[in-house]
Amino acid sequence: MVCTLYSRDSVLICTQITMRALTHFEKCLEVNEAIGCADGIATVKANVAFAKLKYEGINNNEELLESSRELYELRIAELGEEDHLTILAGTNYAFASRMQTVGMSVIEVASTSKQVLGPHHCTTKEVIWHSNRS
Repeated sequence: MVCTLYSRDSVLICTQITMRALTHFEKCLEVNEAIGCADGIATVKANVAFAKLKYEGINNNEELLESSRELYELRIAELGEEDHLTILAGTNYAFASRMQTVGMSVIEVASTSKQVLGPHHCTTKEVIWHSNRS
């Protein structure tokens, strides 16, 4: 009984936190659109899609895949493949792609991260952690 109650409370807390996060993301989206920040817009859209998928149970993998792809391609164009923000965006795109099986590989992103940032960089460690989850 206590475990069930704890579990319900945890779900309720996660839902409340997610709702606050989504409200925050909506405000961030408005600001980024007002100033014309393409990276900010793409980042917010990807965060919203991931939050909906993970915590609200809204299974819209296509939205997550599309927003992750847009952010990754934007970062490649603006920062290059070897920037740590591009590598993180690539990791998120690979995660979304794995769910859709379109072929983006976390292993490819991990390899780039190791070559560019080194095996002990925090970004490389995060990418490797994601690749071990697949």
